Amino acid sequence: MIPPSAAEKGLRLSLAAPEKLRVRSDERRIKQVLNNLLSNAVKFTENGGIETRVLDGEDRITITVRDTGIGIKEEDQRNLFKAFSKITYEGIPRQEGTGLGLYLSRKIANLLSGELRAESVFGEGSTFTFVFPKVS
Repeated sequence: MIPPSAAEKGLRLSLAAPEKLRVRSDERRIKQVLNNLLSNAVKFTENGGIETRVLDGEDRITITVRDTGIGIKEEDQRNLFKAFSKITYEGIPRQEGTGLGLYLSRKIANLLSGELRAESVFGEGSTFTFVFPKVS
């Protein structure tokens, strides 16, 4: 679902991940979080690309999704993970969505004994980091 959307916008997708990765967790929920992070990255990126990195730690997996999108102003970052929160900026088309994706993704990360966090610079892009244990 993600590659066709990115290709339609001319965005580069890259993935750096170990060849083999063993995790005992809720595959469906991990995919749900990743799909949300990647679809948001495509939605809010007009030029450049999206880089996904998977790091296999001793007892945790760290997945980062970094985009070259519009980014998020510092004062708006505190609302990112709130239910029904939709951040809009003048001159940037309003995006479709319920405002629940990041809220639910963080809830899922917490239920998996993990975390979801964001870093962003307005005008430069965002990085979302999803960390969860290898066994949950």
